[in-house]
Amino acid sequence: MKKSIYILGDGQFANFTYHLIKDLEKFKFSGFIVKNSNKKKYNFDEKLFLKKTGKLIFPAIGNLKLRSKIIKKIIKNNNFVPSIIHPTSYINKSAKYKSIMATYNSFISNNVTIGDYSIIGTGSYVHHDTNIGKNCLIGGGTHIGAGVTIGDNVLFGIGSSVASKKISIGNNVVVASGSSILQDIPSNVLAIGNPAKFIKLK
Repeated sequence: MKKSIYILGDGQFANFTYHLIKDLEKFKFSGFIVKNSNKKKYNFDEKLFLKKTGKLIFPAIGNLKLRSKIIKKIIKNNNFVPSIIHPTSYINKSAKYKSIMATYNSFISNNVTIGDYSIIGTGSYVHHDTNIGKNCLIGGGTHIGAGVTIGDNVLFGIGSSVASKKISIGNNVVVASGSSILQDIPSNVLAIGNPAKFIKLK
């Protein structure tokens, strides 16, 4: 029997998630949770819906700071953020994760650990012995090298890369699209360029 799942959000990421879920046999799409439902079919008011309990809710929000707050509300009200694993993705049996999204043609190698609520984007590669924190978004076409450690709430833009040499990346980091990371990154910075330079985030 399929499990009902709700998508929180109404932007491009929510639409992407809707189409991804349609490919999965285990879930039945049951509606979007939005701030202003306008009484449209399949739209539910966010404030009212989050008071319900026991629901599967996927927060399709690209702003990781806001997403983290929404996830706390979901969990506080005894709802759940499920794992969404597309059948074209590859996850090695030794990889450790609980509640993640692995999208089209993503690759997760051996001895990888991925924190809760993180997203591995389309065609992204996460190589062996890498640790990814909670609520990270690995954009499409990103390559994370072997032995890398990534903090929480880290956003990788499309086509970015991290070298395989035990690099450490802090919390709340934004890696711009197409950037190459060749050294450790402190927390709360924007990394941009090839090789990347760091700009402190406010």
